Amino acid sequence: MISYNLQGKVVLISGASRGIGAAIALRLAREGADIVINYNNEEKRAQDVAQNVREMGRQALIIQADISKPEPVR
Repeated sequence: MISYNLQGKVVLISGASRGIGAAIALRLAREGADIVINYNNEEKRAQDVAQNVREMGRQALIIQADISKPEPVR
């Protein structure tokens, strides 16, 4: 398994509340990154991912936005 040093980095992951996005968020947190969790409809799942990230000693921020629309992204 390849390992990266992501200490001091912040990563925004769209769709991070479930599936592949959640797995990526957790992997990058293990590598030292703080995580911004973007979700559209799955707030509870986003909160669960954030809790897992925080348990690793990393920071997690949850943002709800439908990134397919320009206005919420602004």
